[in-house]
Amino acid sequence: MEENTEIQKLRDWLKRLNAWPEAGDQFLALMPQSSWNSPKPTDNDYKLMPAIARDVVSGSDIGARYPAFFQKLLAHPTLRHDFIIELQQHVDSNC
Repeated sequence: MEENTEIQKLRDWLKRLNAWPEAGDQFLALMPQSSWNSPKPTDNDYKLMPAIARDVVSGSDIGARYPAFFQKLLAHPTLRHDFIIELQQHVDSNC
């Protein structure tokens, strides 16, 4: 899957859950113009992922509550993919 499509999928999920950051679209618009390097995901990011997903499903603004994790989500396809799966699992378990 193309990176922009994956980022759009993440954005759509977070928008549906009312968890997309207020400035998220402006941040995405700046990404192609900037050359920032997000730190690589750590084991701790993966350990925190279920708790972050729970907060997001509850409507927490991911950019405000977990800014470093949000930046990593946008920059790292594997973390983003795994997080979307985690979100799906939390949404499915709440149905």
